[in-house]
Amino acid sequence: ARQQRLYLREGLVVEAQTLWDQLDALAGHLQKSYEALLAEVFTSPVIHADETYWLLLEKGPGTKWYAWTVASP
Repeated sequence: ARQQRLYLREGLVVEAQTLWDQLDALAGHLQKSYEALLAEVFTSPVIHADETYWLLLEKGPGTKWYAWTVASP
């Protein structure tokens, strides 16, 4: 919805389903890279992990989003 509003401010009408379809297509292209990176990280003797959060503009429950990452040397 946020992306739709952003595009609308620029004069572009884009359906939410179109944005989801683009994301789904991108995920399909990146799947093999994701699997290769995952295999590389999990065969490493040391794995670094990080959890980061950021606050959303709304107040109340569920107003934090999280991002997780794992990495290896």
